[in-house]
Amino acid sequence: LVSWNEYDKLKESSRSIARWGAYRAGMANRYALNLDAGGVRASGKAVTASVFAVVNVQAAIGRTLHREDESPASQPVVVLSDALSRRLFVDSADILGALVRIDGRQHAVVGVMPPGFWFPEWNGDFWTALNPVANGFPVDQRSLSIVARLKPAIEVQEAVAEIHALGAQLDQSSQAQSPRWWRIHSAAEVQVPGDWK
Repeated sequence: LVSWNEYDKLKESSRSIARWGAYRAGMANRYALNLDAGGVRASGKAVTASVFAVVNVQAAIGRTLHREDESPASQPVVVLSDALSRRLFVDSADILGALVRIDGRQHAVVGVMPPGFWFPEWNGDFWTALNPVANGFPVDQRSLSIVARLKPAIEVQEAVAEIHALGAQLDQSSQAQSPRWWRIHSAAEVQVPGDWK
């Protein structure tokens, strides 16, 4: 787990990673977001817009999150799973622009993911833009998990070594109080939701 500040520093310092993404993580779904619309309840995650580029999956309807969506000044938006969109809307023509309430805030639906897409857990039903201000967490709190895509010709072992070295450097300079741990997998070692090729 890393903090928002550490995530920014990793992006600036790494030479082996082509694309970075982050999402709020925690034990026992600690940081899950909750949607309640007309009796339909679902849980989802706050993610950076770049997550969708990392896993290389586009929306089936509308769009995924954009970098601008991460701004606290932007209208809150949400991307739905295919399964949740079918539970909420009978007609797909009614989806885009519809408002749903998530943790007490209205979010406009901007997209629907393809059937079978999941991230980071199989039971995630929607994704909103991750921002420390909007999501209400300190920038030095270690509550983020990272997903990344390697640059061409970079081996997994090379990237792992670099990440561990950068993590050690961050530990020396960090003021974060919570512990950090690393669990690094290649796409070949885990079931993945999209096309990681």
